[in-house]
Amino acid sequence: MLYKYVHPSSNPQINCWYIDWHITDWCNYSCPYCIQTIDHHYASQPYESQELVEKYAKCIREKIKGRYIHLSLHGGEISQYDLLSVCEILFKNNNVVGTVNLTTNLSAPIEKYISFCEQNYGDKIKFKIVSSYHWTDLQKYIDKAKILAKNYKSFMVVSVVHDKITLEQMKVVAETFKENKIPFKFTHGRIPNANGKLYKISDECLEYLEKINSEFKIDNAKLIYSDGTTKVFKSRSNLLNQVATDLNLDGANFKGMYCFSGTIIYPSGKVYCGSCPDRKKMYKGLITDENVSLSPTKEICGGKGFCNLCDCMLIWSGKY
Repeated sequence: MLYKYVHPSSNPQINCWYIDWHITDWCNYSCPYCIQTIDHHYASQPYESQELVEKYAKCIREKIKGRYIHLSLHGGEISQYDLLSVCEILFKNNNVVGTVNLTTNLSAPIEKYISFCEQNYGDKIKFKIVSSYHWTDLQKYIDKAKILAKNYKSFMVVSVVHDKITLEQMKVVAETFKENKIPFKFTHGRIPNANGKLYKISDECLEYLEKINSEFKIDNAKLIYSDGTTKVFKSRSNLLNQVATDLNLDGANFKGMYCFSGTIIYPSGKVYCGSCPDRKKMYKGLITDENVSLSPTKEICGGKGFCNLCDCMLIWSGKY
C-alpha cells in the first residue's frame, strides 16, 4: 500500500470517543454547493422538534457517562434549537470530559453563541464554535465573528471554496478576516451527491487556499508513506488534495486500509460508524436502543467513495 499511516491531526486520541451528532438536515440557507442537498433543507422549520432532540440527548447521556469525548453538533443549521438545554441534559452531573464543537452559519443572534461558549460544567467540557462563512453579507458576518474571536480563543471560521469562487473573492474574504483578527481558513469543497469528489478549482485558487491555510495555527494532518517518507499539512483538505494527486484520482481513496472511525448519529436516530460512503455496512442501530454503543470502531475501507476524514482518528495499513 502507498501509505502506512494517515493522521487527520497531529495527536489522535484513540481513547477518545469521537461522536458526530447530525441533529437536523434543515437549514435556513440554500447554498448550491452544500453536500447535503436534502429536499426539505429549506423548509420553514426543521422536521426534528426540540422535544425529539432532547429525547436523543437523554439516550446519548447514558452512553457517554464517565467518558472522554469529542462531540460535534451540527446540521443543517442547529442554532435555532435550545442548545443550552441539550447540553445540560448531556453533561450535568454526568462525569464527562472532553470538547464540544458547534458548527453554525452564525445566522442566530450573537447572544446565543456567547451563552453557548460560556457554559460551565466544572471546566471538564470545553465548548467551541466552528463557524462556516457562505459568501453572504461579509460585513454582517464579521460584526458577529470578531466579537466571538475577541472573547473566545477557540472560535474559528471555515469557508468552502468551490468552482464558482474566484481568486479575487478569496483574497477579499481572507484579508478582511485577517484585518479583524479572526482565525480563518478555507476548505476545498466536495461536489453534492458525488461520493466525496472534490470540485475542480483553478491552480491559482488552490495555491491561495494552501497559502492561507499554512498561516492557520491548527493541529497538523500527516501522511506517512510506506517507505517512511512523511508529509505534514496545515489542514485536512490539503492532505486530501495530496492523496488525490498521489493516486491520480478526483479525491482521496484509502481502499483496503484500516480506519479507526468515530460514530455518527443522524436526525433519524440511526447510528453509524463514520459518515463515509461505506457507512451502510457500518450500521449500529438506533440511538434509543440500549445496546447501541458510541465507542470508536475499526473498519476496513471498502473504497466506495472518496474519503473526507470527517470521523477518522487514524487510518493505517494494518501493520504495526
